[in-house]
Amino acid sequence: MLIDGCIFTTPDFGQAARFWREVTPRLGKLLGRRLYYLNRAQLPPPFTPDDSVQVLQAPLLNMGDYAAEQRRLAALCRELSTTLFASTRFTLAAPVPSIFVLADGFPFLGEIAYTSLLARQAAIESAALCVTLSAQGSNYLTSGYQVPANRIRQLAEGDPFADLDRLAGNFAAAIKDLPA
Repeated sequence: MLIDGCIFTTPDFGQAARFWREVTPRLGKLLGRRLYYLNRAQLPPPFTPDDSVQVLQAPLLNMGDYAAEQRRLAALCRELSTTLFASTRFTLAAPVPSIFVLADGFPFLGEIAYTSLLARQAAIESAALCVTLSAQGSNYLTSGYQVPANRIRQLAEGDPFADLDRLAGNFAAAIKDLPA
């Protein structure tokens, strides 16, 4: 699985950044396979890498050429022989199946860029699985984007960060439940 770490290139993205920072180092072990983390921030990764997560360097996200970004990510997935892509912020690697993670019920309120709105729509619509941290997030996807309930997996009740091992375990289980 390739995780595009572009969320860490923007200032404080709250729960979404915390989710990826806490879950990524646990996920490779839980899935029993290597993860690739695409570091776009050109800073040290936001977590301590280990044998289950290989960090790759990449340029900053270019929302001005979204189609080229998608082609580059798809080529990288082919090169790494990954069969799943997880974006931390609106990117795609089609035709590789993707996971969209929604950490907050009312995300992206500050974003007004039209390309970001189109990218968000495309990422949600094309996701094989949408993961949320709350019922509020699940409702946002079903009412705002008409995502069918069978494509949404809510990972937690209450404070999702109260039990990080359980949060990561629920995420790993959701990934394992995806059709091969």
